[in-house]
Amino acid sequence: MYVLEGTGIVEIIETGEVYKLEPGVFYAFDKHERHRYNPDTEVRYRHIQPTVGR
Repeated sequence: MYVLEGTGIVEIIETGEVYKLEPGVFYAFDKHERHRYNPDTEVRYRHIQPTVGR
């Protein structure tokens, strides 16, 4: 996910790790990890599919 506007956090459920989301941040989920998304404000983002082997 690439954040365009807004702020919040994403928490990885299995580990409890917390990552801040804000404009310009890119976060790639690993191996379909379960996560919880908690926005502080309205957030706009783009899903970006990784390209392998190019």
